[in-house]
Amino acid sequence: MMGWTGWLALGVLGLSACDRTSVRPSAAALPLQVATAVNALAGQCSAVGGRPRADAAVRRGDFNSDGREDFVLYAGWIVCEGAASVFGDREKDVAVFAGNVTGGSSGAFTQSVFDVMIEEKEGRHQLWFTVSGADCGKAPAATFSEESFCDRAIVWNAATNQFNYEPLSAGRILQQ
Repeated sequence: MMGWTGWLALGVLGLSACDRTSVRPSAAALPLQVATAVNALAGQCSAVGGRPRADAAVRRGDFNSDGREDFVLYAGWIVCEGAASVFGDREKDVAVFAGNVTGGSSGAFTQSVFDVMIEEKEGRHQLWFTVSGADCGKAPAATFSEESFCDRAIVWNAATNQFNYEPLSAGRILQQ
């Protein structure tokens, strides 16, 4: 599986998992950068003989509270019929794109995660990612079965126009 460094070099990124809110995929047109990223992930599926279904790969919401629609793309939300393992069986790539005033978007966060959740609290959408090891403040485990897992939210940093993880103390431990 290509890491996000490779995807960024190609100008692409991706998304799909369990939601905890009403944010849903939309048939409305995607900004070019998001559509390019979806097409690139779908192309990975096609390249190994799979049939991609990427209609639910993107979730929309105002994740940085600027009044504009932002986009989350998660490789786990793409179904690759006939080649289900193309995106791996553990961590999958996620990308968050911040919407801009012209209707376009810019890449604002990329990572490999185990799951993506969208929660709504007091009218605000919050993105949570299931991560492990160092992202949970723990040393990597010797084996996957011994790994530590947690959920970490991301918050907007207006100075850098990027999302960053909230402090570890705001995370939710899932398994130690």
